[in-house]
Amino acid sequence: LTKVKVFFQFSAAGALFAHRVETQTLQLDISHSWIQYFEYTYLVFTCFYFFDLVYRIGKGFPTYLQNFWCYVNACSIIASIGCFGIWYFYMPTLDTFRQTRLFQDYTNFDNRSATFGFYIVTSSFAVFTIYLRMLQFLGHTRSRVVLLLRTITFSAGNIIIYILYIGVIFIGFSTFALTNFSNVSANFTNPWVTFVSTFSLFMGDLSVMDGFNTPLKVPFMWLFMFFFFFLSVQMFNAIINYAYNRVSEDMKSVFQREQLEKQLKKKTKAGRDGRMFWPFPFGRKPKGQEELAEDGVTFGGAVKGPDLTTLDPGVRQKVEEYRERDTKKSAKDGLCTACVYFLMVGCYIGFLYVNMLVEEKNQLRLAVEAVVRNTEVEMPLPFGKTAAQSWDDISTWSQVASWMRVGLPAIIFNSTAQAFMETSTTQQLISSGMNCLRSWNCLITGASQNQTDGSQNIARITQKRSKRMQNRGSRSSATPEDERFVGGFDDSGEEIQGILVNESGFFQIIHPDVANAAEDADLDFQLLHQNQLLCQTVGAGAGSYRQSGGIVCELSSDAATFREQMDALLGNGNETNRSFFVKESASFVIELVAHNPNRDMLSYIVMTFYQTPAGKVHKDIRVFSLALFGWDVGVDKLGYFIGRLVPGAIYMTLVVAFTIMLYQEMQTEHTRRSVAESAEKGNSLFTTIFTFFASDVFRPVDAISYLMSFWSFVLFILWLVKEGDLQQ
Repeated sequence: LTKVKVFFQFSAAGALFAHRVETQTLQLDISHSWIQYFEYTYLVFTCFYFFDLVYRIGKGFPTYLQNFWCYVNACSIIASIGCFGIWYFYMPTLDTFRQTRLFQDYTNFDNRSATFGFYIVTSSFAVFTIYLRMLQFLGHTRSRVVLLLRTITFSAGNIIIYILYIGVIFIGFSTFALTNFSNVSANFTNPWVTFVSTFSLFMGDLSVMDGFNTPLKVPFMWLFMFFFFFLSVQMFNAIINYAYNRVSEDMKSVFQREQLEKQLKKKTKAGRDGRMFWPFPFGRKPKGQEELAEDGVTFGGAVKGPDLTTLDPGVRQKVEEYRERDTKKSAKDGLCTACVYFLMVGCYIGFLYVNMLVEEKNQLRLAVEAVVRNTEVEMPLPFGKTAAQSWDDISTWSQVASWMRVGLPAIIFNSTAQAFMETSTTQQLISSGMNCLRSWNCLITGASQNQTDGSQNIARITQKRSKRMQNRGSRSSATPEDERFVGGFDDSGEEIQGILVNESGFFQIIHPDVANAAEDADLDFQLLHQNQLLCQTVGAGAGSYRQSGGIVCELSSDAATFREQMDALLGNGNETNRSFFVKESASFVIELVAHNPNRDMLSYIVMTFYQTPAGKVHKDIRVFSLALFGWDVGVDKLGYFIGRLVPGAIYMTLVVAFTIMLYQEMQTEHTRRSVAESAEKGNSLFTTIFTFFASDVFRPVDAISYLMSFWSFVLFILWLVKEGDLQQ
């Protein structure tokens, strides 16, 4: 019997978050004519080992309980007996499925399937412990196996302690990656995926860092790889090598005895064959303790240090300073201080988690990116042909223009919200006229700054152009005429002393977010549509993408008007008779703003195109989401506010407390140094501060952490103030 389950899980962003098919199969006919005899034999031997274990525990109690193999054998026997119990409880229930139709009840089927799954887990554990017990038998036959087992046992404690230490740092790196890379990479979408990605990076898999670019990507990767892939691996090797050498020294007598036994067997065999061997050992006899004592070598007793009174005063001062070096270190933190610190760390991580909402933001980002990437539209190809192409197929500047004209309206106005609104017979959840991506990410409209008819705009396009440069076959005017590139030869064979290509081009990449010397900042461009200003040139600081200036076009929220405006952009402009898409166009940025009512999040959607002087087109999609507090409904969301603000309040209170403790410790150090040192030398505050932070590496780390905490708290307050100023 097979039960098939098909799951479809949609996120609050409207995207198909997960879909999978699960099958549960039960074999009804499990009877065998001869395999049961093997089961009975296995049960008999398992019972034998059970009584043997009980005998050994009783004979060697309680010393035998300290043996590791005692617990391995006990777990193996319990798992084996458990397998038999589960199996013979499971078999009779299958007869009811063959004789009746109880399997039609999903509850009975799921119970049988869960029982069989538990049997598989138990039997797997039994098989694993059986193979472990083989090492115990090998350890009684080969000394090298004992060496391996003792090495693992001796190094296990140090390895666990070291793993705990680096685990804290590993969690810090994972949290850093989750915070900084979650909005640009699918490998860091949630804590578990981030943990798997960082662990893959620890194992040397660099592919998890592909597909995105951020300023902190390279520093993070280099620091992580140096600390974990290089330093930590060497530390593991050092721990294992130390344990191996230590155990080898302890077992040296065992190896020597085995070597002597082998030599004795060989000599005995040689003697039996009639061969003679020298019965006396070569070399000098090692000295005994009495002889070594006569030589001045003693055993046992405490090692006495030298008498400092016999030393030179300068040397004695150095020795005393060396002996007192530990007294100048900072005092160890108590258990209460450590618990409070972990509470502070937990509150801060919880504060970040509930306010950044990384997983929810990633769901929105993936939903919007899926809409943009999966939308296919008919775009023209060479020789008058057309084909359905998507975002990933864009590779030329002409395809960018075609996609903006056809693909952008298809993304904005091919909304599922309208169909959802029409099929809803109870309550209209989405107001009429809204355009939403994946049903729930509804695009926000706003009044135009250029138009005076009060129409609402839904998208903004910012273009940057390169400067017009006269192309005479040379980069520099100092190049001689006869050395310049020319345009070839005419029909008569005369050299064409004209321009090579055209009269414009650009020699630098003009990024859309920053100003560039190659950008044409003096351009005066205007484009009208129905006697309303559609596009115009704005300077830096005005309403444009990142306020970097350029040609800004604001497009209407009405579908018909939007398409007419796109046709106007592809056609001619006003009286200057210049088109919007020209060969000097270096970059385009499309901006949209959406709101998700399920998560109460604002999403800023940015689609960027820019080309290099070689003609290669770069494109990118960025979605920046902001979780709103909802100050207008504060009473209804009081519990929500408390959950988002209380962890931060506790964290900042503890930060202030630890900052005061650090200051008091520094003040105590300054007082101690002032009393200890003579008045002639003097003791300035700056000297104390430098010595205080230089003597312990964790003190400057704590100070920097506290300063960054205060600065992040100020930024959070400014964020709340800015959100309160948003128009509802």
